[in-house]
Amino acid sequence: MQFNTISLCLYLWLSAWIVSLLSAIIRSGRQKHDHALKAFYLRQFIELAKQGKTTSEIVRELYYFFINEKRLRIIMLKAMNKPTGKSLDYIYKRIGCEPMKIIHGFAQRREAKSACATPKKIPDDIVKYFYELIDDWEEEYQEAVVEHRKRKLKAALEIGVFMLLSLYIYIWLKTDISLWIFAFVNTLGVIFFIALDNKTHSKANGLQKMYQLANGMGLIINIFIAVAGWLGPVA
Repeated sequence: MQFNTISLCLYLWLSAWIVSLLSAIIRSGRQKHDHALKAFYLRQFIELAKQGKTTSEIVRELYYFFINEKRLRIIMLKAMNKPTGKSLDYIYKRIGCEPMKIIHGFAQRREAKSACATPKKIPDDIVKYFYELIDDWEEEYQEAVVEHRKRKLKAALEIGVFMLLSLYIYIWLKTDISLWIFAFVNTLGVIFFIALDNKTHSKANGLQKMYQLANGMGLIINIFIAVAGWLGPVA
């Protein structure tokens, strides 16, 4: 019975890890694609804006740039139907990032100052500043990706070590409590690992602390059981 419980736990954990891994790969690919589209959007926006085009003209041309990207195409189409001055706000609401906020804000202020006249071309120093913003944003994105991978690897190693340790302790003690500790703590560990891809940073940290606390409590209980077994019944 106990062997079946361990086998079932290992099967469920392995299945959860595989599903989590596949989901993470798909999500990572989608995020990478979305990030690349945003970067392309920003650069094309700057190139069009520096020619003195209005925001309406920019959005119209961007629609054709993204004609093969369904999501972006729909966003651009809806933005084209917004009142003047609202189209960029709508785009930012849907796919916004920090450089976009700054670049859109500049374009809107420039057009407001121009009133009925055609907006002036953007000076080269401002264009350079915008491209630097995009480069910094892309660098921060890559750093965040690397940091997330490191955290996932560290979590996997931590969970793997504690899983083997709790299994060894159970095989050594052969008690129902040790079995329950093995099942509960490592299930919590798998949940924490999955949460790294599906929860916010603060929530994932909360689960990590809970998992580490459970690990510590489980180790204390197992040590107490082991010491009690060594001492034997007290007369």
